[in-house]
Amino acid sequence: MWSSKSAKGNILTHIFDEILYLLSYHYKGVSLKTLELYAVTFVVRLISIMSYQGYLPFDKTGDWFYHFVEFLSLISISLAIYGIMGPLISTYDEKYDKFGNLHIPSQYGVVYVLVPCFVMALFIKPNLNRDFVSDMFWAYSMYLEAAAMLPQIYMFHNKASDKERSVDLLLGHTVFALGIARVFELIFWVGSFRELADRSGSRLPGYIVLLSQVAHLIIMADFFYYYIIAVREGKSMELPINSSYNYPAMSNV
Repeated sequence: MWSSKSAKGNILTHIFDEILYLLSYHYKGVSLKTLELYAVTFVVRLISIMSYQGYLPFDKTGDWFYHFVEFLSLISISLAIYGIMGPLISTYDEKYDKFGNLHIPSQYGVVYVLVPCFVMALFIKPNLNRDFVSDMFWAYSMYLEAAAMLPQIYMFHNKASDKERSVDLLLGHTVFALGIARVFELIFWVGSFRELADRSGSRLPGYIVLLSQVAHLIIMADFFYYYIIAVREGKSMELPINSSYNYPAMSNV
């Protein structure tokens, strides 16, 4: 279908970052819910591409490498979830990871992302595999990936509201790296979204995928701004007290 460079770059970013976290022996400031959303993303995307070729590149990476890297991403995310729920649970800031804490127990907050994305994928999906389930799962993975960072950003906001405005240096770099990967993915989809037509020939699925990439960057725009300022000035990232978005400071703690 298309070149896989954008997708591979995004996936390899996940793998590299999760390995670094496993080696750092702590998950301070990391949102378990964001990790769970990425895990579901990789599972449904693997289901979509294991038996069909519609969303795979034409080159040889579409024969095995794409599947292999997706599987490695799932393994790395699964190990991170194991670490944060098991041996490294004492380093997890659960009291700040409260995304979706509305009318349901906090630990199930990811349903506020999982369900809307699933419903949207049921009705707005491309048709490159010409199979309802695999096409739906591919669209589902795209929508989930675009929204997966919401719990992490919400966790930053909660920490800042409690005057815990510092974030681990590695976490700050990780979130920024994932955001930059999304920038390149957006550039890729600007040139490719027209290929994502549905059974009727409508290009609505392509437009929705494109908009989901833009929405992801909008969600992270404030973080990008203060991160770049902090790195450029070589100091901790600080936000004005009266800022409507209270992201944390970056430190080596």
